[in-house]
Amino acid sequence: MPHRKKKPFIEKKKAVSFHLVHRSQRDPLAADETAPQRVLLPTQKVNDEERRAEQRKYGVFFDDDYDYLQHLKETSGPSELIPTLGPHAYSSRDEEDDASVTPSTGIKLPSSVFASEFEEDVGLLNKAAPVSGGFNVNDFYEQYDDVEIGALDNAELEGSIQVDSSRLQEVLNDYYKEKAENCVKLNTLEPFEDQDLPASELDESEEIITVVLEDTKEKWDCESICSTYSNLYNHPQLIRCHPKPKQIHLSCKTGIPLHVLPKKGLTAKQVERMQIINGSDLPRVSTQPRSKNESKESKRARKQAIKEERKERRVEKKANKLAFKLEKRRQEKELLNLKRNVEGLKL
Repeated sequence: MPHRKKKPFIEKKKAVSFHLVHRSQRDPLAADETAPQRVLLPTQKVNDEERRAEQRKYGVFFDDDYDYLQHLKETSGPSELIPTLGPHAYSSRDEEDDASVTPSTGIKLPSSVFASEFEEDVGLLNKAAPVSGGFNVNDFYEQYDDVEIGALDNAELEGSIQVDSSRLQEVLNDYYKEKAENCVKLNTLEPFEDQDLPASELDESEEIITVVLEDTKEKWDCESICSTYSNLYNHPQLIRCHPKPKQIHLSCKTGIPLHVLPKKGLTAKQVERMQIINGSDLPRVSTQPRSKNESKESKRARKQAIKEERKERRVEKKANKLAFKLEKRRQEKELLNLKRNVEGLKL
């Protein structure tokens, strides 16, 4: 069976695309609540190469897909004045355009979904905006002449009033009422303290007001459990970590605590012994310079003397170590016994 070419539902060459955009503020139907506020804007199919070539004529060399020509406008061209139509003309025109159809497609669309053919010179937002410059007071006063400023002819600003007039009686009543509100009324009669004053010093118009002052007493307030939670007497401070006491380490040999006893020093005998010069302090053979013309016998005797000195030095060193060790033990025992005796005397 031969394959038949399927007819597309929409022919791309004859199809028309639209953009859904907001209706312009200059459109007369923008204020119509029954008309849709979004309209269909047909898209213009322009080849990219042709559009870029056209842009290069005006100095636009960008290679993106944005249409920069929409911001350009011809410097000169024919213009036509179109008279504005009344509000009744829009309604009649809308009724006639409802049956119109778009010539590019076979689908019938009402004209209200498209932008109006005629637009206002000023948009709705600009019409509602206030006039620039604000209100000038001088312009308002220029509308009136000197004759029109001042009181009217039938108004009596100056004149006299009768004593028994009702207007005057109302003013007096208002005055007495205001004075009565400010006056303090006493429930009991108080003695007049200025009885001894002469009558000439008393002013009849002066009002005397007696005010009773009570003695200020100390006011006590009850104490509740909530007052114990206050930090009035609790002064917070930084919590510091106190160093731990050093642990006492005992000597493995003597059993005496280490780093407790005072450091040992030289005894009087040791100081006296250091001040005495003996034969050991004299220069030895190993420290004397060797002669260049030394014979074999003298060389042999010198080496033998050095050996003897080294041997004596080793014996002396060993004896000093033993003496210092014994002296250390003796002093530590004495200090330990002294410490025990002092602790035993505590009450």
